[in-house]
Amino acid sequence: MKIAYVTDVIYPFVKGGAEKRIYEVSKRLVADNEVHIFGVKWWKGHDDIIVDGINIHGICKAQKLYSAGKRSFSEAFQFALSLRPMFKYDLDIIDCNQFPYLHCFPAKLIAKAKSASMVVTWHEFWGDYWYEYLGRSGIIGKVVEKSTMKLADTIIAVSKNTEKDLNRFVKTLPSSQMALTWVLLVQSNLQKKNMMCCSLED
Repeated sequence: MKIAYVTDVIYPFVKGGAEKRIYEVSKRLVADNEVHIFGVKWWKGHDDIIVDGINIHGICKAQKLYSAGKRSFSEAFQFALSLRPMFKYDLDIIDCNQFPYLHCFPAKLIAKAKSASMVVTWHEFWGDYWYEYLGRSGIIGKVVEKSTMKLADTIIAVSKNTEKDLNRFVKTLPSSQMALTWVLLVQSNLQKKNMMCCSLED
């Protein structure tokens, strides 16, 4: 399979749990798959590099992740506007890191254009915590979070708590079923493509 992760933070250049997980999973997947990570360029040198067999693409310049102690909206917005290089690649699966949400919307358009399956890997559900984080503007965060849920063909929850929170709104799968989920999604897409081809030939 040809798998693309979409995340603004990339290990080992930024060190955190979500990016470390993507890196470790990707290291194992490259044995039998072509793996790409599209994200912010946190390193010097070429935009496209290979680390442990993983194709890593720096698609926009780095900005500060945080502003006034909160995640930077301008960083998230810039990243969301920078996914165009993904169009150059033939992809089966596009797996978006849930946070910071905005990139998931253009990624969905790319998935449709590529007839790829769209997956969102969800690390934590915020819900009403948005009001604590942003005050009255938290309503915007809640709307964006719930809208992001609707984009995915499949949502993979990385913990039991996240799975429980999300299952109030959408059906999710635990992280342990990730590989099987990808295979089934790709098979489903191939069947759809074959049906379209047969229809055109008739």
